[in-house]
Amino acid sequence: MTVTVSDGTALDVSLTGPDDAAMTAVLIHGLGMAAASWTRVRRHLLASSPQTRILAYDHRGHGRSADGPRHSHTLATLAADLDELLVTAVPPGPILLIGHSLGAMTALTYLARGGAERTRIQGVGLVSATAGGLFDHGAARLLPERVVDRLPAMAERFPGVFDSGWDCARRLLAPAVGTRTGPHCRRPSPAVLAELIASIRAMNARPHLGRLRAIPTVVVAGGRDRVTPLGHARAISDALPSCDLQVLPEAGHNVPGTHPESLVGALSGLINPDRCRGDMRL
Repeated sequence: MTVTVSDGTALDVSLTGPDDAAMTAVLIHGLGMAAASWTRVRRHLLASSPQTRILAYDHRGHGRSADGPRHSHTLATLAADLDELLVTAVPPGPILLIGHSLGAMTALTYLARGGAERTRIQGVGLVSATAGGLFDHGAARLLPERVVDRLPAMAERFPGVFDSGWDCARRLLAPAVGTRTGPHCRRPSPAVLAELIASIRAMNARPHLGRLRAIPTVVVAGGRDRVTPLGHARAISDALPSCDLQVLPEAGHNVPGTHPESLVGALSGLINPDRCRGDMRL
């Protein structure tokens, strides 16, 4: 279905699962990807928890969703989009937020803002995540701050050059990122990418991590991730002593695409909390 948010941007949304589902898992994809990147995860999730409803959607400027107005491709706007989707597209009942990379940043930004449906959030899964400082470590540190700040203007003035540079970077980072393109995963425009990258550089959700202390949280990290290295996951875990840090040693950045079954297993305590409590009693 299509959900049009308050600024007029049309978002492509899919909702699958039983009408009487006990919980809705909302899957939030990464930069340059689309809801299709969760295909294998959805398959394993439905097999392990058939009573879970799944909502997946394409960020503005990604996949089948429309581009937003100029300067609207920021984490703050993505968090506002998520807020509207939770209100208008998710049926009543508990919600589980699962975000990968940009999706995890979107979830953290949403929680920091205190969205309208925050009281319905019964669990949060942060995959290949950072709460800030992405350009201080890993592959992203190769982009100087002054260059990142100028990306939106560069993309506007020289879209062809920017697009070629992004394509080159994607190829170099492919083993770590695993970004795929296809009929359901169009490449975002240079303007969309530039605005989002600049917003990511400015992100700092670390002061707001305390808002997660009352929400069961699992942080999943790839041991071979070069985009959001393990230190980012550990920083979140250190700020949330009660959260569950799960490290997949052989995974890179694209955990949903390369290790879907392991990812669902790592999130099992959130997906089937009653079953896990029963196992503990045994």
